[in-house]
Amino acid sequence: MNPNPFMSGPIPGVERRARPRYALHLVGSAEVLYRRDPAPPTEGPAPLESGRFRVEALNISTGGFLLVFGTDITYGDILRLRIPLPGSDLDVCAEGRIQWMQRDPSATPAKYLAGLLLQKTDGRAIEVLLDYAIQRHPEPLR
Repeated sequence: MNPNPFMSGPIPGVERRARPRYALHLVGSAEVLYRRDPAPPTEGPAPLESGRFRVEALNISTGGFLLVFGTDITYGDILRLRIPLPGSDLDVCAEGRIQWMQRDPSATPAKYLAGLLLQKTDGRAIEVLLDYAIQRHPEPLR
């Protein structure tokens, strides 16, 4: 059993933060492509009312994102993420799996932090977004 009741994951055999991360604060949207556990949660975030929901990308690496959201997904779910590329009309689209998730117990309504491991994405688009983050904050996060 996990000693932190607000934390789920990580998925066994997956190392957290294997690549340098860079600060990024962009708002986009996501949709669930696959639910690891289709049963509704016993407590927590609001149920999905539509296909897309708001996400904030707080940091980025070549392997994924740190996201903040307030909806009922769980670790292991597969998401399609869409983040507008600043200064252009383009969106960065990526698919990935929630590797770990942590609830912010002080947030009302519920807010969650989650690590998204990229699985299916346009590598060039992620590289452009990563370059954007590095230009603004050249030092990797610790």
